[in-house]
Amino acid sequence: MLVQNSKIQHSPMAAEQTSIVRPPSPRLSLRGQYRGTFLASFSWLLLIATALAADPLPEIAANRLQISPAVEKLFLAAPRNSDDLRAMQKHTQKLSVAVTPAVVGIRLKGGMGSGVIISPDGYVLSAGHVTGRANQPATIFLADGRRLSATTLGANHRVDAGLLKIASEHLDGDKPLPFVSIGNSENLKYGQWCFAVGHPGGFREDRLPSVRMGRLLLQGENVIVTDCTLVGGDSGGPLLSAAGEVVGIHSRIGEGIEANLHIPVNVFRKDWERFARGEVWGGPSPGGPFLGVLEAENSEEAEIGRVVLGGAAARAGIRKGDVVLKFNDQPIHHFSELVTAVAECDPGQIVRLSVRRNAKNIIVELEVGSFGFQ
Repeated sequence: MLVQNSKIQHSPMAAEQTSIVRPPSPRLSLRGQYRGTFLASFSWLLLIATALAADPLPEIAANRLQISPAVEKLFLAAPRNSDDLRAMQKHTQKLSVAVTPAVVGIRLKGGMGSGVIISPDGYVLSAGHVTGRANQPATIFLADGRRLSATTLGANHRVDAGLLKIASEHLDGDKPLPFVSIGNSENLKYGQWCFAVGHPGGFREDRLPSVRMGRLLLQGENVIVTDCTLVGGDSGGPLLSAAGEVVGIHSRIGEGIEANLHIPVNVFRKDWERFARGEVWGGPSPGGPFLGVLEAENSEEAEIGRVVLGGAAARAGIRKGDVVLKFNDQPIHHFSELVTAVAECDPGQIVRLSVRRNAKNIIVELEVGSFGFQ
């Protein structure tokens, strides 16, 4: 599954004539630039993970922020009045104090990114394009001034997920590591408030990790989209629920503020053993296939609800409201079938889509994009 809960309404269309649309010359406008940090702008992706079943994360002590049902309910919808706003502000301040000590800066040979400690024995979640290969030395920067040595472990570059481990000599009983518990990304709800924490612009000794609030816009098996503001250097930092649990890891900045991408934490849960033993899969670097389209809500067909600027579909002329009928002559009846068809492609592959647009059938040729640096 790719995405769920997009708020795009269905409008049926009939099919008649056929024409051919060819993509214009490729030109991708990026909102951010890669400047020595790991987080680069790129467009929306369409992918399916190739994960194998594995045991879940090891059981660790719970470190969930205490939150009353009334306050938790506030973060599931828009505030109704000033009292709601004050209650949300108070809780956000409490959450910031609780979680920021565990949000770290990461330095490797290639640059810097962010991460989050999720266990007292020093496991650190980050993005796959931050951690790169396994068994590479890294330096972890804590908000309290400590600099700890670490080693990169496994990475699933198909979905941009990576893991590190802080060296055992730093596991001091007198000064334990701060950590944040992981949550369950399957429990996320459309529109709920969440928190993006990281080190925008890279780690700075004179500044604590930045906390930004936003809403969950879309959710899929391998990607979460929020409108939490992200900038270069945030990559690998945590996306948190109102309870202070990690529900995602920052991956990429989208073309607009409404399309910032995060890796669901359940990606780590599913393949924890592979990550922990240092296995790297999904390619040498992030590179899964993507189109850059979102599903229309309440549609019985493979209707496009949104096309993200700069993506493969946008460059080929795909529009909101288009209904995909065939993918390389393979009939497409539902959006899930489109997801599957794209997942079986390789980045750079040329494909032909039969599309219904405004009562006409057209053929669109496009080059499948790549989940990675553009």
